[in-house]
Amino acid sequence: MPSTAPALVVTQLHYTYWQRALGRFFRETKLTKLHSGPALCSGLCFFIAILLRPRPYAQSMRDALKKITTGVLWLFMAVLSCVAAFLLAAFLLSSVPVNRGYAQAHQEPVEIFVTSNGVHTDIIVPVATVYIDWRRRLPLHQFERVDSSFRYLAFGWGDRRFYMETPEWSDLRPGVAVTAALWPTRSAMHVTYIRSRPVPNRRQQPVLLSPEQYQRLITYIDHSFVQQHDGYTHIRNTGYTGQDTFYEAHGRFYILKNCNNWVNQGLKRAGVKTALWAPIPYAVMRHLR
Repeated sequence: MPSTAPALVVTQLHYTYWQRALGRFFRETKLTKLHSGPALCSGLCFFIAILLRPRPYAQSMRDALKKITTGVLWLFMAVLSCVAAFLLAAFLLSSVPVNRGYAQAHQEPVEIFVTSNGVHTDIIVPVATVYIDWRRRLPLHQFERVDSSFRYLAFGWGDRRFYMETPEWSDLRPGVAVTAALWPTRSAMHVTYIRSRPVPNRRQQPVLLSPEQYQRLITYIDHSFVQQHDGYTHIRNTGYTGQDTFYEAHGRFYILKNCNNWVNQGLKRAGVKTALWAPIPYAVMRHLR
């Protein structure tokens, strides 16, 4: 058959080569004088030629490329299936609301904000109220460019390494992103002082809490920090702008328990209508708009 002819030719060439090599060895060692010497030489030559015969190069390359292509395709389909399953679960579970009876407070309300940049969400609260002055726990001297005129604070929880090494999206490295998403990693609290009241819009939703609801939210945020005898455990020489910095946090970060889940859980604890599970910003914001 045409497909096997090249292999037979190569096998014949190998047989001739080994016949000459072994024939020289047998003559030098005088084994050819034995009655079975020539037959032994021919048998060994045939066995070695069959054993060491190479596969045709083109066929080997085609087989290798086929295996590589198949493996890459299976990997791509597996990743695509996981992403699709994650998004489907996020949509379905975020469609199930909790705290259905929530209504915006009107008597002595405390206005907070929930903000989204499309990937990450934060909770923004007033710096000082009758219930807490956050400056006692987050002193201004830990922030390079903050003074007493700043009126609001933004709280975010997330992967510690991702926070530290990705000040801008252009700084994102695949290894950091994959590790943060797939492996439970250390977390950190990101705190930012804001000078004035955020402007309400689709990405900055105001929420009016009753005093009791706000105190539950205070407790939730406070317990997210790792604490020491003199306050929260500050990670020194961190931050992006001089108005923000980082603190050690409780909990492990991964894709099923991420920054958006942290915000969603805080709203849930405060009694705000929100999603059963909210791993993406849309799942958090959809119940506040």
